[in-house]
Amino acid sequence: HNQVYQYSKSNTDSIVSSGQKTMFGVDATDLSTYFGSTNEEEQEEDKSTILFDRIQFNFPHWRGKANNRYNRQLLNDFFKSAATALSARGEIHVALCDGQGGASAATVIEWKGSWTASLYAAEHGLLLARAVPYEARYNLSSHRGVDRPFKLGTTPKLHVFAKPNNGGGGGGDGGVVTMNQELRIVEGLDGVKFAAV
Repeated sequence: HNQVYQYSKSNTDSIVSSGQKTMFGVDATDLSTYFGSTNEEEQEEDKSTILFDRIQFNFPHWRGKANNRYNRQLLNDFFKSAATALSARGEIHVALCDGQGGASAATVIEWKGSWTASLYAAEHGLLLARAVPYEARYNLSSHRGVDRPFKLGTTPKLHVFAKPNNGGGGGGDGGVVTMNQELRIVEGLDGVKFAAV
């Protein structure tokens, strides 16, 4: 890690000097290997299991060129793992480049071209609580093993996911997470109307 990223050692030293721990090489799709059981019954018995109030994954990306299928699988596997390591009131924060999350998609084509983060999160019991503009306050480094920045687009977003009714973490007033449904009525060439939710 220190051989690739210019500020790795100084960042690590800063974190450690404040009394915190750093770990490298953690597989975000298998958090139980590093932090304990993901089985709820085993968590109650095994006090060494760590549950997090916040899990943050900034700009996840499958190695190599952009490929939505692999990036979607990465998000799905991450949400599956992170949802079981999250405290009851915890949040999962995922920073994504312009358009990747799908929350700001204005068309079906944009949605299908995104990584559909909220869809994969929902499959693991998480709801999108909010998506807000995100400004990286650190030097971005490429996933290709070199310390150089990558393009975020004009409006990268931080997607915040929480368990339903998590007691106030991400759900707004009273911990209630709401979702807006959109009904689109499309009139075909033959005059037949179709509804899509």
